[in-house]
Amino acid sequence: MTEISFHHNSEKKLTGISARGHSGDGPEGESIVCAAISTVFEILLAGAEDLPATAVCFKENKEKAERKFAVRPDKLTAGQWEQYSRILRAARKVLKQTAEKYPRHCSIS
Repeated sequence: MTEISFHHNSEKKLTGISARGHSGDGPEGESIVCAAISTVFEILLAGAEDLPATAVCFKENKEKAERKFAVRPDKLTAGQWEQYSRILRAARKVLKQTAEKYPRHCSIS
């Protein structure tokens, strides 16, 4: 099962998303759940390409099947944060929908 966590700052703003574990809904390379989660992380990374490097953190451990993405709003302009926070909220929505559709393979903690 893949466990998804959402991370917030002291102002309760969504600032990061992490995923841990294998979904187990198919053989490696054929999992619909893993493909959905991987796509969300790729979108998070693609959306962050124009942000300052000091504002973005992405860590991946393939052996442990862990990914963590975080952004620091204090390192962004108000406009950058407004735009990127939309991407984060959309990512959260897609991951929640994935967990609802595949509850045996994905959970939100």
